[in-house]
Amino acid sequence: MIVDRQEVEGWGKSVVERLSADLRQEFPGVGGFSVQNLWYMRQFYSEYHSHERLQPLVGEIAWAHNLAIMSKCKDPFEREFYIRMTRKFGWSKNVLIHQIDNQSYEKSLLGQTNFDQALTPELRAQATVSAPQRSATCWRGDPRQL
Repeated sequence: MIVDRQEVEGWGKSVVERLSADLRQEFPGVGGFSVQNLWYMRQFYSEYHSHERLQPLVGEIAWAHNLAIMSKCKDPFEREFYIRMTRKFGWSKNVLIHQIDNQSYEKSLLGQTNFDQALTPELRAQATVSAPQRSATCWRGDPRQL
């Protein structure tokens, strides 16, 4: 709603402030309608509405986790990785932020190989020795394989 109205009618900061006040008045005792939260909701919609793979996943983790991922990760595969790992391991928001800051996604890409399926045991041993030298930017994998 906010995104559409901004595009069509040129809504700005004052309209979002008014919407926040109206929502808090209409739903007393219900939190989450601060001006800042409405802006986060707008950003959330803008960044996820066109990503069909991410849409069903974002509802499986807490709002605070989504905000952390949205603010720290711009790549859709990276976002998917952290959403799936948060759900799988039950990470708290602080653990999630630590994992992002620790570049767990990039490190998981470095550790991925298809050596077991593609190489003979002799070649696999040689390749395993040189694989850690690869760069995280060499290959973008599918985080669903993790």
